[in-house]
Amino acid sequence: MGARCEGKHLVLFVEGGTAAGPGAVNADRKLESDGGAPHGTGLKLVAQIAAAHGGTVRFGQGAGKELCVSMVLPIC
Repeated sequence: MGARCEGKHLVLFVEGGTAAGPGAVNADRKLESDGGAPHGTGLKLVAQIAAAHGGTVRFGQGAGKELCVSMVLPIC
């Protein structure tokens, strides 16, 4: 976990662990019209927070196949 400056952007990041594969499908689970969870938690909420501040969220894989998630926000 850390932060760095990239030009006119602040990058907050978390690296490590592995991305889990898809879990079992729950046919009774109700989703929002965009396919997201109705409770508004998790990565959907992270992306909404970033967008509300003019930023984005990036998901990637490091050299050792670890999960890398970054929130990129403009510096005012």
